[in-house]
Amino acid sequence: MHGSVEKADEYVARPGASEHQTGLVMDVGQKADKVNLTGGFGATKGGKWVAEHCWEYGFIIRYQKGWEEVTGYEYEPWHVRYVGKENARRIHEQEMPLEEYLQIVRNERLLGIVEGTYLGEVEVEESGE
Repeated sequence: MHGSVEKADEYVARPGASEHQTGLVMDVGQKADKVNLTGGFGATKGGKWVAEHCWEYGFIIRYQKGWEEVTGYEYEPWHVRYVGKENARRIHEQEMPLEEYLQIVRNERLLGIVEGTYLGEVEVEESGE
């Protein structure tokens, strides 16, 4: 087999780097469909349904068209990741890759910490004065 490591890296995660290993990702398809696990899945009835509704269940299509420079992966309409319903809703509404969304969340938390309004998982002690 001939090819380049660079080309392979566009389509396949290296060992230890796959999101599947987190347990938060699955590949979906539809029965009796020869385009499963290809970009063509996005144009099928099932692929369209996933794109329109997966966020309602807390999932996102991880590698969307046009996000290749940000995610480092080609379009994969079958590759869905669980991020929770609220996160999925925000990502869906803002139409952005997970990487950009996470940066926004980090900035929101940092701003909250600086302003003293972010409580997150940190307990705030009340003064006895």
